[in-house]
Amino acid sequence: MANRIILKKIVHEDGREETAHDLICSLLRRESNKSFGEIKQFLEKSGVAYANNKGLDLALKSLISKGDIGKHKIVEKSHPTYYIKKKGLNYIASVAQEFQRGVVSEISKWLGLPREDSESAELYLIKNLIHIYGLYNLYVQIKSWRFTSNKKSHGENFDIRRTWLRYTLPLGSESHLLEEGIKDLAGLRFHGTTAEFNESVARIYANEKKWKKFLELEELLKKMYPDEIEFFEKIFTKSPDEATRTREWIRGVQRREAWKKRLIRKSEKESKKQLKANECPRCHYDGSTKVKAGPCKGRIFEKGFVLEPGIEHQGKHCPACGYWENVKNS
Repeated sequence: MANRIILKKIVHEDGREETAHDLICSLLRRESNKSFGEIKQFLEKSGVAYANNKGLDLALKSLISKGDIGKHKIVEKSHPTYYIKKKGLNYIASVAQEFQRGVVSEISKWLGLPREDSESAELYLIKNLIHIYGLYNLYVQIKSWRFTSNKKSHGENFDIRRTWLRYTLPLGSESHLLEEGIKDLAGLRFHGTTAEFNESVARIYANEKKWKKFLELEELLKKMYPDEIEFFEKIFTKSPDEATRTREWIRGVQRREAWKKRLIRKSEKESKKQLKANECPRCHYDGSTKVKAGPCKGRIFEKGFVLEPGIEHQGKHCPACGYWENVKNS
């Protein structure tokens, strides 16, 4: 059985995940020409240490095979070194990462909405978060199109925008901003004992005071934006069932495709077989019985493999398996 590759990763306090691959590429973008040992040491300090050299070696080989990094020998180094390949997507990823880091470090200096005298702290927090999140999301969406070009294909432009958005959305400090606001609302900003400190740094779900404020904030959001929240809630409520239907549809498509491939392989082996007048060369259905397999199993198409009325020019069609055969020019 083939070995299953598990991609090591760390989860930052703001909920953002970074894999060992992400960290290696980030290091090589900042400081190119790093040796195996230097990369290993960096990962250990970052909290993503491999159990042995083989694990890191496989990770580096995987990045090389994908074209993200390269390996070469330079005069001033005693061992081969690794470097980031100067590809367009790597450049965009590096710019996106620096942009995100800059925003996170400067976010406390952002000009928020002015707070009205009669406005509660809870109301102000929601309005301000919506203001910040909305501006940031809109800005990075607009900026993503700046990297595209009509000289590139749709696929290339799609990958460009996906790379930019991957490193800028989520912001990486949404969780931090919300948690800091709830910490203030719960009166946990200042602490003088170990117990108070543990309360202040606890996640929302792990602290009763924070969870209570979280629920209050959720209800206030519904009151402030009832129509908008109802819109989201309706879609969210349907999402589990829709996800199940989508998975079933995908499995159905996969089963049909596998069935068609089996029919093709079988028909290739029986290519010399004499076909009946209305017999499909792929699934061999001729309309005389019920369909024995596939998505139309149990149905009867009496005409079998024939020219479709009204669209005869498109050729013969098998309703049982969907096979089309072009009409030969006379």
